[in-house]
Amino acid sequence: MTVFQEVLERELTEINNQRVLNVHRSSKLTRKQEQALSTLRNCSDIIIRVADKGGLVVVLDREAYHTQMVGLLSDASTYRKLKRNPLDGYQRELIKILDKGRSSGLLNDKEYDFLCVETPITPIIHALPKTHKNVNPPPLQPIVSGIGSLLEHLGEWLDILMQSMVKRLPGYLRDTSDVLRAFSSLVWREGYKWLTMDMVSLYPSIPHHIALEALKYYLHRYSRHSTDYVDYILDVTKFLLSHNYFRFDSQFYLQVRGVSMGAKFSPSLENLVMGYWEECFIFL
Repeated sequence: MTVFQEVLERELTEINNQRVLNVHRSSKLTRKQEQALSTLRNCSDIIIRVADKGGLVVVLDREAYHTQMVGLLSDASTYRKLKRNPLDGYQRELIKILDKGRSSGLLNDKEYDFLCVETPITPIIHALPKTHKNVNPPPLQPIVSGIGSLLEHLGEWLDILMQSMVKRLPGYLRDTSDVLRAFSSLVWREGYKWLTMDMVSLYPSIPHHIALEALKYYLHRYSRHSTDYVDYILDVTKFLLSHNYFRFDSQFYLQVRGVSMGAKFSPSLENLVMGYWEECFIFL
């Protein structure tokens, strides 16, 4: 056993040294620049983040970043402090919802097994600097990292259901090519004007009842699901919206309004909400 351990340690050391050499050889940085990057990586006084837009790399003062995050999370209309980790209670609630779906024939065994996360991890919130808004100091875009969390698979399942409805929205544009195709058929007339709109802090600002109203509207309009299945989807969505918890440092929080950036279903739900708004106020 001792000989085996020595051989294994020697081989692993050689593999690691070779990996370091290969990384250094493939890098266009000088040794001095590599050392500078290593120093930055190990510095405890700063936080390095990719900007929310533009692909910039931003170096933030750790203490200032922490102060900004605490300020964001102090918004009582969006976040609420929790006394403890709510995972156990939330997990029991989720199992009840999944049991109801399977017993009523709305979920098959494969779906049930996928949605039932046995050993979930706690979601953690972080933020990306929005340098396109301001450079010093840049405002922060909060992101909840929910990979491996209790709600990850449930959100993914819901997102699949919503994506087909999003593509049928009257104002849906898939990408830049889609926009250019739409413009190519546009005949500009006298009196036409360009109008742009920007929704400020859209994700955390969406009221939950509006999100459910929009989803219900499009489920009835664009899907052929039974009434029971539609009601079940709405119950699942309500659970996702009302149980979006996370941790920052050692404190647990619950997001009581809006949807979180980082959740798999959030973009699709946000698109449905905006599509619903457009149909109510634009496409009359």
